[in-house]
Amino acid sequence: MPTMYGQAGSYMTAMDPNKAPSNIQWANAYLGASTSLEPGKAMKDLLSLPASGIENVELSVIDPQKFEVIPREMFAEARRLGKLLIRDFTKDGRPTPISIHAPMMEATGFSENKFDENQWRATQQHLNSIVEKAALVGPNVPLNIHASQLPADQTFYNTQKAGEMLRELETYEKNVGEKDAHKELKESLLKGIIPQAMIAVDTVSGQLIPIQGEFRETAPGLRHFWSPKEKLENYNLTQWDEMKRKPLDYLAEIRRTEQLIADKNTPSEQLPLLEDRKRAYSKDFMSAVTTTFDHAYRANPEAFSPEMRDIVTQSYKKVQQAESYEAMTPDLAKITHVLAVAKPKLFKSAEEFALPKAAETFASAAMRSYDISSHPEKFLNKEDAKGIRDAGIMGVEQAPIITIENETDKAFARGDSLKSLVDASRKMFADRLVSDKNLKPDAAKKIAEDIIGATWDVGHINLMRRYGYNEDQIAAELKNLAKDVKHVHIHDNFGSFDAHLAPGMGNVPITKILDQLKKDGKIPPNIRGIVEAGGYVMNFGENPTIKTMQYFNAPAYGFQGSPTWGGESPMAGGYFMGSSAYSAGYGLMLPPIHYSEYGAGFTGLPPSLAAVPGTAQRSQFAGTPNA
Repeated sequence: MPTMYGQAGSYMTAMDPNKAPSNIQWANAYLGASTSLEPGKAMKDLLSLPASGIENVELSVIDPQKFEVIPREMFAEARRLGKLLIRDFTKDGRPTPISIHAPMMEATGFSENKFDENQWRATQQHLNSIVEKAALVGPNVPLNIHASQLPADQTFYNTQKAGEMLRELETYEKNVGEKDAHKELKESLLKGIIPQAMIAVDTVSGQLIPIQGEFRETAPGLRHFWSPKEKLENYNLTQWDEMKRKPLDYLAEIRRTEQLIADKNTPSEQLPLLEDRKRAYSKDFMSAVTTTFDHAYRANPEAFSPEMRDIVTQSYKKVQQAESYEAMTPDLAKITHVLAVAKPKLFKSAEEFALPKAAETFASAAMRSYDISSHPEKFLNKEDAKGIRDAGIMGVEQAPIITIENETDKAFARGDSLKSLVDASRKMFADRLVSDKNLKPDAAKKIAEDIIGATWDVGHINLMRRYGYNEDQIAAELKNLAKDVKHVHIHDNFGSFDAHLAPGMGNVPITKILDQLKKDGKIPPNIRGIVEAGGYVMNFGENPTIKTMQYFNAPAYGFQGSPTWGGESPMAGGYFMGSSAYSAGYGLMLPPIHYSEYGAGFTGLPPSLAAVPGTAQRSQFAGTPNA
């Protein structure tokens, strides 16, 4: 079993989280904060953030080049600081309180609007090295990775407009007949959802192609909406017809030559020349067929059965070796049949094309996590292997956790699409554990579920508001994904831009989202939440701690029944926040470093809310510096 986040220390009092009422027992001291994006400042944040009682810190150097300059020793130092300033997690077998935000990289292999396999492989290697660095931070370190930077399909929610479009479509079909291509569009419009645009991939060239939905008028007063998916299907038909044109042109020449040979009026002295022409056209035909088939097969192998592939391969060999046209005539019918019935998807939506690519990237990272946690001596040099063991990782139960994050307006940003990526990554990883490590399927599946999961960013999903979606629909995005969430990013915005404000400063339905997670048991002690309020800090230069505590209605001093930072407002009280063990949601409000820095102050306020080092006044009761 993987290490759990629950507190299990031997020193317990009536104010410990485990002694608290059930409504807060699971919600004490698991809210954390992210560091600066600059490596040097981020390491300093690992010193300062715990001083305000924060129990979890996310190292958030997301620039790839800046992340790369952080040496392995600094990750080991992050672990040491976590043990010193937060808790000795290795002693009690608990997870590290430090999580890692991986640098921004494209897991799908796309670079400059084109799929690049070399770049894809390089990204996998880079991510594997990041897994090794993350492991030095300690057991079960969450390694947060953005799913993709590819643009997502664009839909709008507008029941009135969708209703008008549905009526137009029904009128159109009454006049020209129903089309199978309209079935999915009808289902979408009935839900008030208008599919507006998508990004497609030319699977032969790897280029990205934007497809915009549009209205088409086929007769005066008779029009219908041509959805992006319908246009994509049309592109596939026309592109395949274009690819088949060259071999079919050769086939037409073969047929004409055959007619001349069979014509009794053809002079006998021309027959040998016609036979040679037929053989030449046959070779050209098969060469064109092979090229066309190879392109289509590479683009969409599932469109061709093994029998189709075998027919083309064997026929090509036979034509090259045949001494006469008649020797390959029987195969000609089979080949033309393949060309006629095959319907390869030469264009795919970006998510459909990218899904197996991204899944392989994350499965590769998970395999690296498995390898270095179970047998570091086998996969790392002696010094690095020792670093893994020193970090408290004694087996796969403490392996780094790969958490895949939904991005803003990007592929796999929606709940169901992110779940499809998590599921595909887990399956690919589990299959490799079975084939490469000889694990039983059930054991492999369990390990895959433990090591790969999702990060749900509540601020990113809220940007669906710009497309007309309401907060209930936004919260419902988690319906099928919640059980797979292992990490949460919390910040606020107004639904238009990724502002990264403190909780409560925008309109993100944080409470409803956390309720959905709670239904699936995905609230501490099972996962942690990281407040990413960098936008508020950058623009206003203020610590977001008070704003966060007010939103979560955290107790002001730590004792039950005491005043709260949120006053009497219920807000999101109880989520991540506790009211025991001197906790106001960011963990112990008076950690040992507080006493060494300030002494035992009267108010008990954390440094981030009151005291400034070197300026504290003496307490009138004890004569010690007042915090």
